[in-house]
Amino acid sequence: MRWIARLTVAAAISAAVAGSVSAAPLNFGDVFAAVSNGTVNQYSNGGVFIQTLNTGQGGFTTGMAVDSAGNLNVTNFSAGNITRFKPDGTILAPNPFISPGSSPESIVFDASGQMYVGRAGASFQRYSATGVLQQTYSTPVNTDWLDLASDQKTMFYNDESGQIRRWDASTNTALTDFANNTAHGGSSSFALRILPNGHVLSAAGLITIEYDAAGNVVTTYDVPATDSFFALNLDPDGTSFWTGDISSGKLYKFAIGGAVPTTTIATGAGGSLFGVAVYGEVTAGCGTNCGGTTSTPEPASMTLLGVGLVALLARRRKTRQEG
Repeated sequence: MRWIARLTVAAAISAAVAGSVSAAPLNFGDVFAAVSNGTVNQYSNGGVFIQTLNTGQGGFTTGMAVDSAGNLNVTNFSAGNITRFKPDGTILAPNPFISPGSSPESIVFDASGQMYVGRAGASFQRYSATGVLQQTYSTPVNTDWLDLASDQKTMFYNDESGQIRRWDASTNTALTDFANNTAHGGSSSFALRILPNGHVLSAAGLITIEYDAAGNVVTTYDVPATDSFFALNLDPDGTSFWTGDISSGKLYKFAIGGAVPTTTIATGAGGSLFGVAVYGEVTAGCGTNCGGTTSTPEPASMTLLGVGLVALLARRRKTRQEG
């Protein structure tokens, strides 16, 4: 195209170094906020806005998870399907990847790469890494939010009431409930994550609660005038987590055991901040097999382009000096 010819050499070098002119890469520690309209905002771990990823599916976006290939999997709640973004920030075909049916809300991977999808309906589903449905688990209540334990079979889930429930995916049977957020100062039960030590973090509306492995309250997390904690995910540093407030559209990073947030991101998505993911996170069910890589390598072709342009500039300077 004609506009390419008008690019300056300096701009071309800048594009080569960035690695892509159409999308930014997904970097270790980056934070992803599901902000509706089929979109996800990407931020650095320090809260600097990077780009908006668009699934092209419209409607609410909710839960997200990164698979073993470093792809960001996004639930399109309204459209009833899932979109994947490659590590370079572009959509991985086909789009949508799978269509679980009405209201998919959360995703989690196991150690073998299989994907579990929680739905705002009385069931959750297990898919192969290639997107083939393996099993549907019929639960007594909705499975809006879920997380898989390290034993590869115990699924923690909730229907957004107070209870955090458990299901044995190996026998397809109910287990005893884990805890009830409303008994400990919470108003509901939304996104949750299991820590490596077996503790469980739960976004509980009015507050966020940390339980020990036996379901006893360890500590609570709160921000003044913030009463709609909904989204939650772990940071890859292993010592902190992110939780999001629907009403304000703000994300907060807490040190585990800390009293106040260390970082705040204002997404501008008040009323529709329905999910958060962090590139590089380590989950109980997937261990170190998922979460994204520590860096995104530059495409070889772009690197060579940058080297060639630098050489061209050097030759031009030499010609001017000799003339």
